Amino acid sequence: MPDTEDQMLLADGFEDCFVGVASLFTHVGIRRVAVYDYDKMVRNLRFRENMSRADAEEYLINNTLGAYVGPNTPVYMRGMSLDTAKEMIALED
Repeated sequence: MPDTEDQMLLADGFEDCFVGVASLFTHVGIRRVAVYDYDKMVRNLRFRENMSRADAEEYLINNTLGAYVGPNTPVYMRGMSLDTAKEMIALED
């Protein structure tokens, strides 16, 4: 049986939002984790669960993005320009 530290974890119900694998460089070597598209996840919830955009985002923040499930926790990305990312990060400071 493989060590659970080596297993890629997946976000249940969001198979159509999977976009690839990220390589994370850690003190013990390279770890590969699943990557999901945040905007696709929002759309998925809006249509599958008939949620508003605000409700879908709140659900994701509280139940998915904020859930650390160990070192293989998936990554959730949002496509944007570098300038937009810099502005978003500056607003968080």
